[in-house]
Amino acid sequence: MKKFYTVIFSTVLALTLVACGGDEPEQVEGDVNGDNGEIEQDIDLGFNEEDIPEVIATVNGQELDRDLYIALLQQEANNLLMQGVDMGTEEAQNYMNDAKREYLEKLVDEELIIQVAEERGITATEEEVDAEIAMYLDSMQIEETELNEMLDAQGLSMDDVREDFIDLVLRAKFIDEEISTPDITEDEIEATYEELVANTGEEAPTLDEYREDIEQYLKSQKEQEELNLIIKDLKEESEIDRFV
Repeated sequence: MKKFYTVIFSTVLALTLVACGGDEPEQVEGDVNGDNGEIEQDIDLGFNEEDIPEVIATVNGQELDRDLYIALLQQEANNLLMQGVDMGTEEAQNYMNDAKREYLEKLVDEELIIQVAEERGITATEEEVDAEIAMYLDSMQIEETELNEMLDAQGLSMDDVREDFIDLVLRAKFIDEEISTPDITEDEIEATYEELVANTGEEAPTLDEYREDIEQYLKSQKEQEELNLIIKDLKEESEIDRFV
């Protein structure tokens, strides 16, 4: 699996993608530490790492290992724990079972996109990759030296993870080529605004204040729907084996 996702998600993106790792979960005994927001061990993450095979799926012969899959599940579990959810409840277990299925499919989907992008000759220039790295650093509000230090702590370097930034560029270029810019009608904008106002339960900003955000939301929604159809076709044409 990609080193970047495993390493970065377990360090820089701890707030959103990964939380404390751990051995086989026992029972729910974790508390939130008020000083730093971290969850104390030992905790039940709602899944047992030992039950997850080293290879979680193959996509057209390409193996997907379990590292990122486990990292994503850990984050979902820690998000629940931070909300005070008892991971031993049936509701929490059902949630984690859904997360297992959803993340497996997301990882399969991403692998399919990269494979077809490479098959179609889509490439990433050094400048594009550098720009992707810079955008990532800016979004995380960290300096490259900080990223290098975190990678070094994992025994890695930027050279080790550059391939993953290449994949991010390939994915973006594939989507740009395959997905058309959707048209957003005024009726759609107004309907979405009315729904938003109805759900807020309080005085909401005017439509003009929300217009740009609503347009972007509807655009992203339509693009995702189109991408889902593309992925559906790719799956039908591909040989995929899932082991979890």
